[in-house]
Amino acid sequence: YELPPSSGYTMLGFPKIKARISTTGAGAVDGELAGRLWDVDPDTNKQTLVSNGIYRLDGNQRGKIVFELNGNGWRFKQGHIPKLELLGRDSPTYRASNNEDFNVTIDSVRLKLPTVEADPAP
Repeated sequence: YELPPSSGYTMLGFPKIKARISTTGAGAVDGELAGRLWDVDPDTNKQTLVSNGIYRLDGNQRGKIVFELNGNGWRFKQGHIPKLELLGRDSPTYRASNNEDFNVTIDSVRLKLPTVEADPAP
């Protein structure tokens, strides 16, 4: 999931993720949804990790979820692209679930960046 290219703004605080999910499988009981926020330089395609965080799943969870990534202060230069990556694990940063056999379907993803300047989120 990507936001539009930055007009040049400073993120300050906790990025918030909203989504609808549906989980299946035994591992969904203690599974995780890991979020990583990247700053992508379109000229070099280099990605810099800005923030990350974790959401622990309940068994066969369905519906809306909201969770925050770790707080940070970061300047997105003009033209750079904020990119959200969602994963089923982020080991060794976060301990992986003991039972990893699960699937997560994700839709309606929204990323809200707290900014010092005008809000860049659609």
